[in-house]
Amino acid sequence: MTIHINFQNGSVLSIEDLPANSVAVDGIVQGPALDTAKNRWSFDHHGDCLRLVTKAAAEQVLDARRLGLSKIESIYVNHIDIDSVFAGVLVGLDLDRVLSTEVADAVREIGAADAHGPGYLGETRYMGTVQALFSDFNDRSREVQRQFSQEEAEEWYIKLYNSVSSWLESGCTQIPSPERPEREFEITHTGQTGWVMAKSDAFVFDLVYSQGHNKAIVYTQLPDGSYRYTVGVQSGLAGGFPVGPGTVEGTILHALNQVESGWGGGSTIGGSPRREDGRASSLRPDTVFSIVEELLNK
Repeated sequence: MTIHINFQNGSVLSIEDLPANSVAVDGIVQGPALDTAKNRWSFDHHGDCLRLVTKAAAEQVLDARRLGLSKIESIYVNHIDIDSVFAGVLVGLDLDRVLSTEVADAVREIGAADAHGPGYLGETRYMGTVQALFSDFNDRSREVQRQFSQEEAEEWYIKLYNSVSSWLESGCTQIPSPERPEREFEITHTGQTGWVMAKSDAFVFDLVYSQGHNKAIVYTQLPDGSYRYTVGVQSGLAGGFPVGPGTVEGTILHALNQVESGWGGGSTIGGSPRREDGRASSLRPDTVFSIVEELLNK
């Protein structure tokens, strides 16, 4: 099945913006949505969903394909991560591979990791191989602080799409995982309820959680002066730190959205705006801390 890829870096659309016979994956349309009359679908677990029970986009697409989703001509995506690439590939993957045990097992594993993050416990048979497939992209992402131009981001998405497609079609063979670079974080703020803000240039939620901080905002300053924030709680079972979604009053993402539009995410993880020009948030860390503290201590 030949699928046309529409990569729109940082864009957010509604399902009404999509043409017939199309699929939006992992956040370009916020929240799961469907229009059966025009065969257009949003497979998402960021907007207006409960993260604890909402599957990752790739798992949603896997289930949809196994239930008969077909005649899709194009996919729409606005960012690059493991879930968005796998979800896109699964839309057009040959049905016999979609039905295979190893593809299902791999997708369930990467889906759980993406939906629940480093707080999710369990065996990881495929994640090392998947990290190897993404290692060149991850190196480049660190180099540019995830600030890709539309052109470069689209090139990377297509390259990763082809790599993942080939891997799934060939039987999900094991590839040695790359060495992870040294990671560290610095706690810069601590709230009255024990939540923390930490500064780091890497994804460090696994390290933050392992040190007993199960409610955190991790941030870094980008070369353009803006700040990228990720708001996370170890699981939906933890109370007292209502991350999102941003459309629900009383959540952290909603409070931040009242000051600066574009904050998005689900009930356990979310973050700062993703602008088309690569910029993130203009809010300084002290401001974000004050907004969250005011909300949590009402």
